[in-house]
Amino acid sequence: MYLHLLKEEEQEDFLELAYHLMGIDGMHQDEEVIVFESYKHECSLEEYIISKQNDLESVIANLKNTSSKTKRIILIELFEILLTDGEVHENEKTFINHLASEFKVSSEELEKINKWTLAMDHIVKLGYTIINKGNDNA
Repeated sequence: MYLHLLKEEEQEDFLELAYHLMGIDGMHQDEEVIVFESYKHECSLEEYIISKQNDLESVIANLKNTSSKTKRIILIELFEILLTDGEVHENEKTFINHLASEFKVSSEELEKINKWTLAMDHIVKLGYTIINKGNDNA
C-alpha cells in the first residue's frame, strides 16, 4: 500500500524482512507468498532475488538509519503479512517487537499500527464480501 514511498534500497531491505517474517513460523503459506509477490509488484521489483537472509541484522542496521516515516511504513506493511495466514505466532510477535525496538518505535505506536492494520484488514475483507454477495460465479 505504501511501499512505493520507499527508496529502492529500502524496498529491497523490506522484501528481505518480509520474506524472513513469512517463514519465521517454519513455513511459507500460500496466502503469504501471494502477498509477498504483490509487495514485489508494488515495488516494481518482480525480479528481485532474496539474498540477505543470512545477514538480517545488517538489513535492520541499514533501515535504522532511515526516516521515521520509512520505519512506520515498513512496520505497517509487515503487519499485513502477519495477518495473512489468520494467526500470529509468538516468533512473529518477537521479531516485530525486536524490529520496533531497533527502530525506536514505542510500544504505544506499535499498538496503533497493529490496530490500524487489523481495521484495514477487516475493511478489505468486508469489501470482498460485499462485492461477492449473491455472486454465484465466485
